[in-house]
Amino acid sequence: ILDYQVFFYDASSAFVGKTNDVEIFDRVNIPTDATKMKLVIYTNASLSSFKVINYDYAFGTIIEHNNIHHCIRQGISNCGPYTVVRNNFIHDIGGADLGITAGPCAGIDIEDGLRNNYNNWIHDNTFQNNAGTDVVLRYCRYTKVFNNTFEKDDKPLWNIQGTAISDGGVSADYCRETLVYNNYFKGKTLDLGRYSQAHDNIFYGGEVVVYQSQTVIRDNLMYNTSFTRANLDYEYPNVSNVINNYIFWDRSNKEAGDNSRWIFNDQQDFNWINNTFDLNGMSD
Repeated sequence: ILDYQVFFYDASSAFVGKTNDVEIFDRVNIPTDATKMKLVIYTNASLSSFKVINYDYAFGTIIEHNNIHHCIRQGISNCGPYTVVRNNFIHDIGGADLGITAGPCAGIDIEDGLRNNYNNWIHDNTFQNNAGTDVVLRYCRYTKVFNNTFEKDDKPLWNIQGTAISDGGVSADYCRETLVYNNYFKGKTLDLGRYSQAHDNIFYGGEVVVYQSQTVIRDNLMYNTSFTRANLDYEYPNVSNVINNYIFWDRSNKEAGDNSRWIFNDQQDFNWINNTFDLNGMSD
């Protein structure tokens, strides 16, 4: 099922309103005088039955101006739709020093809500020294991640030795239409899913991985950062665009301690458009 519409009627069967096209798990506002409804489902499948579930959940939550640290498992978990997480310092989550060596130990982890995870904003936060990935997004839609700082630790830039030590910054490989922009990644990775964009970010000593199709990577500054494609998505058109990025590398893989790592692994179906490559340190 891709989307559907709901038509509402009152007790006398008079029409009182309808929704626009909505998707599974979207919130539907029911008119106060409606007593009956009809569903129009758009699908190519043959349906013999379906289930309508009516339940409520957190909606439009704001989490701001907090210092969240040394939590045993996670900092923030499973936000509802239209949640805003802003202006927080989220650091030292999980890890062996707390007696926790298993994941997720994430700064923010939004997953396991099927299609209920959508339209969340994560912005103007600082993530530092977390044992797991800073932001885990799984099966989310329309998430915006912007104006954040993702740091492996508080050590200076020269201490970052290429990609071999990078940790998870933002993991959104099983998501759709994620926007990641105006962030600073130091020693961190970014994983993106289908129909997503990453633009105007600064990456230093990390990795950008495109897991699904129809992704756009544009107008980023990428210093000593690798770029690759993983888990090719053969069910959909696979073309992704890499546009107008500045890609600089002044460390060799030998220095990074990982001779097997690709700096650019263009497996297939990428359009490279107007990028600048400055690979001063790649002679070996």
